[in-house]
Amino acid sequence: MDANSAEPEETSATAKYEKFLEAVNTTNADLLPKRSLRKADDPASDPRVQGARKELTLAKDLYHEDSCELNRETVAEKKDNLKTCYKNVEEEGLSRKIRMVEVTADRCKNKESWSLVYDITGSRKSSCGLIDGGSAEARLKNWKTHFSKLLGQPPTSNSPG
Repeated sequence: MDANSAEPEETSATAKYEKFLEAVNTTNADLLPKRSLRKADDPASDPRVQGARKELTLAKDLYHEDSCELNRETVAEKKDNLKTCYKNVEEEGLSRKIRMVEVTADRCKNKESWSLVYDITGSRKSSCGLIDGGSAEARLKNWKTHFSKLLGQPPTSNSPG
C-alpha cells in the first residue's frame, strides 16, 4: 500500500463525515422545535405576566368601546392583577437567587456567591483600581506613569548632595 492510495480513503472518509454532519444539521433544523432564548430574570416574559397583560388589554379595549363604571372597575382590577403578577414573579426570582447565594456560600464558592450578590443588588465592581497592561511589568510601568502624572516632577534641590 503506497501513500497515494491512502489519500483517497481519507478524503472519502472526510467527505462522508461532512455529508453526515450536513444531514444531521438539516434534520435537526427540520424536526427539532425552535426555542427562543428567554432571559431567566425577565419577569415580562413569564406566562403569568403575559396572561395578565393580555387580560388587561382586552379589558381596556372593552372600556374604550363602552366606558361605563363596571368596565372602568374591571380595568382597575386587571391593572392590580398585572401588578401582583409582576411582584410575585420578581419575588420568586429574588428568592431563587438568595437560595443560590446560600448554597454557594455553604459550598465555599465565594466568587459565585459575590457575583450573585452583585446581580441581586444591581451593583457592579468598580474598575477604578484596575490598571491596563498585559503583564506585570507593563502594569508596573503604567502605575509609575500614573503616579508621576499625579505627583508631578520631583522637587529640585539646591543643596549639594
